[in-house]
Parts: sequence; C-alpha cells; structure tokens
Amino acid sequence: MTHRFVSFGAVLAVLAAVAPAALGQVVPVAPKTLPTPLTLQQAISIALAHQPQQYISKDQITQASGRKLQAQSQYYPTVTPSYSFQNNTQSTFGGTSRTFTTTDGTTGSTTGGTTGTTTGGTTGTTTGGTTGTTTGGTTGTTTGGTTGTTFTTNSSTYTTTRGGGLTINLSQSLYDGGAREASNAQARRAVDAAKYNDVNTRQSTILNATQAYYQLLLAQDLVKVSESQVARFQQTVDVTKAQIDAGATAAKDIYQAQADLANAQVTLLQNQNQIVTSSAALKNALGVDTSDPVVLAPISEGGALPPAPTPEANPLILEDALKTAYDNRPDLRQQAANVESDRAALQLAKRNAGFNVTSDYTLSYQATNDVGTKGLSTALTLNGSYPLFDAGNARGAVRIAQATFDSDTNTLEQQRQDIRRDVEQALSTRNQNLQAAQLAQSAVTAAQVNYDAVIASRREGIGTVLDVTTAQATLTQAQNQFVTAVYNSYIADAQLQRAIGRNDVGVTAP
Repeated sequence: MTHRFVSFGAVLAVLAAVAPAALGQVVPVAPKTLPTPLTLQQAISIALAHQPQQYISKDQITQASGRKLQAQSQYYPTVTPSYSFQNNTQSTFGGTSRTFTTTDGTTGSTTGGTTGTTTGGTTGTTTGGTTGTTTGGTTGTTTGGTTGTTFTTNSSTYTTTRGGGLTINLSQSLYDGGAREASNAQARRAVDAAKYNDVNTRQSTILNATQAYYQLLLAQDLVKVSESQVARFQQTVDVTKAQIDAGATAAKDIYQAQADLANAQVTLLQNQNQIVTSSAALKNALGVDTSDPVVLAPISEGGALPPAPTPEANPLILEDALKTAYDNRPDLRQQAANVESDRAALQLAKRNAGFNVTSDYTLSYQATNDVGTKGLSTALTLNGSYPLFDAGNARGAVRIAQATFDSDTNTLEQQRQDIRRDVEQALSTRNQNLQAAQLAQSAVTAAQVNYDAVIASRREGIGTVLDVTTAQATLTQAQNQFVTAVYNSYIADAQLQRAIGRNDVGVTAP
C-alpha cells in the first residue's frame, strides 16, 4: 500500500463533497455518535460544522456589515413620517373672586361767612368723612369718600381637545468636510478584516482537527508497539523459565527478564492513557460531545505499522513557500485591513480636531392636522466650528488614533516576520521527519532481523538475557522512532499548508 507524502492535500480536494452545510448563525447540535471508522475528511467536515469559533467569526462579519450599513446611510437623506394624536381634557370649577373698589370725592354747600367752632364726629366704614354743626355762623355739610368690596362668582368650564396630525420630516447632510467618507472607509476595512478573520478561523479549525486526528493515530500505533514489546518480553520470560527448569541458564536471569516485562507493561499503560487524552483532544477539536470511543480509519492494513510517506516529486522550496504565504495568509490580510481602518480613523480624528464646516438641509411638511394648522417649512443651514478649547480632548483623540495606527502597522510587520519563521520551521520539520521516517524504516528492518537472530540463538542456549534485552530495546526504539516520524511528517505537512495559507483549498464552507 503506497502513501504519497502530500496525502493531506489530497484530503482537502474531496472535502467539498462531504462538508455539511451549517444553517444560520447558531451552532447546530453536535452528533452524539461519530462515523465508524472516522476518516480525516469526515473529521474536518464535522469540525467545520460544529466548532463554535466558526460561528463566532461569522457573527463578527454580521456586526461589521451592520456598522458599514450605518456608515453608508450618512450619504442618503432621512425621511421620517410621524403621527401624533392627542386627547386632552381640561376642567375648571366655579369659584369666587373678591374685588375692592374705592370712590373718593367731596360734596357740600356753605351759607354764611364765619366759621365757628366745629364739634363733630367720625362715621363708620361705608360712609366716611366729617359732619359737624356750627353755631353762631355759617352752617355747612360735607359728604365724601366711599370704599367697598365686590364679590363675583365664576361658572364651571369643561374643555376637550381630541385629534392628531401627520408630519413628514426630511433631512440631508450636504457637506461635512469628509467625515462621512472617513467613517465609511473605516467601516469597509472593518468588514474586510472580519472576513479575513473568518478564513483564518477556518484554517485554524482545519489544522487543529488534522493535528488531533494524527496525534490519535500516533497514540494508537505506539500502543501497538508497546503491545508487541510486552509480548516479546513475555516470551523472553517464558523461555528463560524453561531454560532454568532445564538447567541451561542461571536462576538469576529470570529477574532481568521479569524487570524488562514490568517496564514494558508500564510503557503500555502510559501509551494507552495517551489514547484517552488524544481522543478527548480530537473530540474537542471537532466540537462534539460524546462519551463513545473514537474509531479512526487506519492508514495501514492488518494492524501493521504505517508505511513511510513517499516524498513529493517536486518538493516545495522556501522562496516559493514564502511568496505563497505572503499572498494568501488571511491573518496577514486581516492585519493589513486593520491598518487601513486605523488610517481612516486617524483622518477622522484630525478632522474633528480642526476647523469644521457642515451644511444641512431640512424639510418639514405638516400633511394633516385635526387640531391646528398645516404647512411646509424648509431650512438650509451652514455651520462652522473650531474646538478652540476642549481641555485637550480633540488632541488626545488624535494621539490615540495615531498610536493605534502605528501599533497596528508595526504588528503587520511583526506578522510578516512570524510567517517567515513559521514557514521555515514547518518546511524544515516536514523534510526532517520525512527523512527520519525513511531512516527509521531501515532501522526497524535491521533491528527486527537482529532480534530474530538473538531469539533463535537464545533458544539454542547461546547468548544471554542481556543480549535479548538489548536487541528488544533496539527494535522497540526503532519502531517508536519510525511511527513518530511518520505521523510527525503528516502533522508537519498540515502545519506547512497552514503556514502558507493554503490548507483550506477545496474545502466548501459549511
């Protein structure tokens, strides 16, 4: 059975046919059972359909698109019809008011010439003045000065106003000094960044699922190696016991064989536990919640160890890998979009810190009115403003926007350097593991021949338990190195595809 080294790329080519479609923006209920056996294609499809991060990134696109729609609305007029209805009742009840009135004046007549002694008195509240009698001269009478209070009673009133009216308002910003364009540029770049983040999340999900899948296969094959080791040491114990019983070897040899067997059993337990932990990691990468064991589709037949991957006919070179990465890495494009969004935000902050001129047009039409007048009013306004003193608020906003722009620009350069590191490391690791797998395969073949020869000699009474232990350790080490190198080469290939931004080629979005 032949396996090409680029089998991971071949896996991606067929995913379009098996990736299920996700409905809406809510994570669908994950399956409680997984396909048996589970292939890598199925694992990636399940991860893309059920990993919550996939839906979080899509929600972020929706949010950014909504803010973009809000920014675009500033270019268009707003028309707002409104209807108001009123039902007002006013009641007043009868009451009494008091009014004070005063009449002043003097009336009288005089006969005579001489005015004598006057003896008089003062009269009450409604008729005031002085009256007196004169004897021995002229007699006169004076009447004057009237004051009084008038009481008035008001009647009760009851007033009801009922009705409504339709008003249509239209407003349009004619000029704002470029604020709308800056806001829209910022919103557009934010949408681009959210979309690239979605692609980046997708590629990370694929990588995580692939790595977890191969890690579980590695753990399962290491258990096979451990089981073979335990079986071989058990055979050594049995042979040693038989030789002791036959007097062909010393009794002390059994202790070395038993110690080797116990150590092999400990290693087996550790590798079996690694299957459990790797299985849990794979379930988490797939976004499923199940207690059922995961049964993977092996890449070898008959329980044998995996075959060594075949190298590519035209291996990828570093320069081509870097160019592909710089052209395709979604996180690099996302950061570039963030920089452009920051640039627009900086322009807007500088505008707000300087002299601003705005012009607006408004129209209000009272279409219907049951309780008042109807009519049409328009207004064209031109405003100029300058933040003469705002305690440094506008300048502080400019500094923040400038620092954010500079920081994201530096982050973009840092990401380019990190991408170069990732590509170089992934490419070197893949090539190293590929070569290690080829060498380890030769080591396994040689160690197996040596072990078989030692066992045959031991059965014939030639050689010692130490010879068997040494041959067994050499074979086990070669098998472990081979299995590890094979799966590490597949994992490194997946990491390389992720590093150059191409590990989602052929994958249809769920």
